[in-house]
Amino acid sequence: MNTNVKKRRYLSAARAQQAHQTRGRILNTAARLFVERGYAATSVADIAAEAGVASRTVYLDFPNKRALLDEAIGVALGGDDAAVRVRDRDWFRQTVEAAGPEIPALFARFTAKLHVRSAALLEAAEAAAAADPDVAERRDRGRQYRRADMRRVATAIAASTGADVAFATDLLYTLGSSAVYAQLVFQCGWTPERYERWLATTIETALLR
Repeated sequence: MNTNVKKRRYLSAARAQQAHQTRGRILNTAARLFVERGYAATSVADIAAEAGVASRTVYLDFPNKRALLDEAIGVALGGDDAAVRVRDRDWFRQTVEAAGPEIPALFARFTAKLHVRSAALLEAAEAAAAADPDVAERRDRGRQYRRADMRRVATAIAASTGADVAFATDLLYTLGSSAVYAQLVFQCGWTPERYERWLATTIETALLR
């Protein structure tokens, strides 16, 4: 292969990696500032300054602040920036494909880990939704997706235990919510590990016994 071609490919790969790292830094900064200062009080200029980039660099990837919030939440929920929905993640599929009695512990494990990453940001988004219709619309859409995901888990439990799917869906949707996690961990001082144990035990008691 021509030396110049190799060099161009190397430089192209290096630029792509740098752009990816910059994008990640912008998203991490946005998530942190939304939590620390609030969504409404945080501007794109604030995010750019904290991330060490120009505002125009932010706008190259994100058309507006709402897009930053959407992407930051997606990364927090999924655990990375891959464009993969929660229901298509390996840990979610492993949960719904497990035997019924094993599901509560698996569900509690991935739910606790998910909330460690995302609960504070979701709380900030919830606060912003009260005054921002666009954020409220995103919040409502997210609730619909999450409820559909909870129904998948409930259906998997019911398949081997005979639990009522509607009741199980309501239970998982409520107890596994970021709001309940925030109350128990942020307000009551529970550890994420204690929340995980409580969630697994509560689901087992309600749906398996």
